[in-house]
Amino acid sequence: MLDRLGNRGVRALARADGKDGLRAFVPSDMSPAIEPLTLMLDWFVKLQMDAARRDYELADATCRCVVRTNVIETLRIVGAFGFVCRALIRSISRPLAETVSSGDLVSHMEPSGRDETSHRLVALKCVNDSLAGIVSGVRTSGKSIGAAIRQMPRLSNALAQSH
Repeated sequence: MLDRLGNRGVRALARADGKDGLRAFVPSDMSPAIEPLTLMLDWFVKLQMDAARRDYELADATCRCVVRTNVIETLRIVGAFGFVCRALIRSISRPLAETVSSGDLVSHMEPSGRDETSHRLVALKCVNDSLAGIVSGVRTSGKSIGAAIRQMPRLSNALAQSH
């Protein structure tokens, strides 16, 4: 019907009848022309909604995969970092412990810091210093005993000559 009236017909209808004529024209003559367009627009909206749903599901799956991968890689990095830290601490602590346990009490340690390794090194230094003091005392006592043993034959001879 719209084709039959054309643009001039709608303008003439608007001028002749005013708003009431147009209101009567839209449901009766324009509705059959608009209805196929409405169906087509509904189909396009449904198509767009389906595409948007698929895109959302794909993005959601990708996001979950990325989060899972990030968590796994973060755990791997933290584990590797912990392994490296442990190896580093052992590489520092073990030679010092071996030095003390081998009897080298002359080596000098100056631990500093407030971390666990520093506390262990301070304790190891105290053990080292204590052992050095004990060994020094044993050496002094040994020297005294040695000097006394060297004097025993003279004292024994002097005692034997006096009787």
